[in-house]
Amino acid sequence: MLHSAMGDRAWGAEEKYPSRQIDMYCAYPPGGYADLINRFFVRGLEKYLKVTVIPGNRPGGGEVVNAIALAIQNPMATR
Repeated sequence: MLHSAMGDRAWGAEEKYPSRQIDMYCAYPPGGYADLINRFFVRGLEKYLKVTVIPGNRPGGGEVVNAIALAIQNPMATR
């Protein structure tokens, strides 16, 4: 068994993950079945992760609008 000097934690790792809010988007318009499932799922995530999860919608273009928005999003951006 290999032991390292750094123990169980990686260097520079945060103590708590996730450490900031999460934006969760649905590719369908608000008020529909997919949106309701998304919002129900968000409440469970908040309880499990103990962090704020913000539901949102990005409909249009056969889900392409949502996919492009996620592809160009900067994951390290501060709020």
